[in-house]
Amino acid sequence: MHPMMFFAVLAAYFVKGLSGFANSLVFGSIMNFFTTNLNIVPVDLLLGTPSNLILALHSRREIRWKTALILAAFMTVGTLPGVFLLKNGDDRMLKIVLGILILCLGVEMLTRDRRKAPRERKRWVTWALAALAGMLMGTFGIGAVMVVCVERLTDNPRAMRGTLCTVFLADNVIRTIMYAATGVLTAEVALTALKLLPMMILGLLGGMTLAGRLPDKTVRRIIIVMLMLTGASLALTNLL
Repeated sequence: MHPMMFFAVLAAYFVKGLSGFANSLVFGSIMNFFTTNLNIVPVDLLLGTPSNLILALHSRREIRWKTALILAAFMTVGTLPGVFLLKNGDDRMLKIVLGILILCLGVEMLTRDRRKAPRERKRWVTWALAALAGMLMGTFGIGAVMVVCVERLTDNPRAMRGTLCTVFLADNVIRTIMYAATGVLTAEVALTALKLLPMMILGLLGGMTLAGRLPDKTVRRIIIVMLMLTGASLALTNLL
């Protein structure tokens, strides 16, 4: 286990506590400089499962169950090819794609609030995005695209947070089974996750505490800047 994992987990789940997502983006961005994607994603999965359960229980009264079930179904369809890419894909290329994806997500988040008029939200686009989210979660463990889907189908931040973590929890269960069946999830991975569990809890509780004290706009800007910088750095490092 690389020593940097302790800091990466603390930072990743601090962000998770703040926003309800982005732990995989942060964890992957840091650890991709030191190890392969195949060693990163299953560890984050085992740590992400209890964190999503904690956040879902915290927001249980606001969960939109129908929306969560539909999105989970579409996401499952995309997870199948995603797991195949994780097991057989080129690691360097996966890192480049991951970096570009992070950068694009940061730009999209930065420009979203500047649009003067909201765009028409078509349901079929949301379902297609949910399938894409499943593929990305199967390959990278990244749920940021699912954030866009849930945001389209909920009407307030509390409902978004609870519904999002419920969908993530369903994904965690499905991917745990698939990773175990394909040999991605091993006893060594489980032991690594167990050692990192205290850092996950510490980071998550710290983020949840701070989330109640900082303005939403401030938290959002911190996450956007961090994602754009790490995404650009990761992509350029593997391209050069």
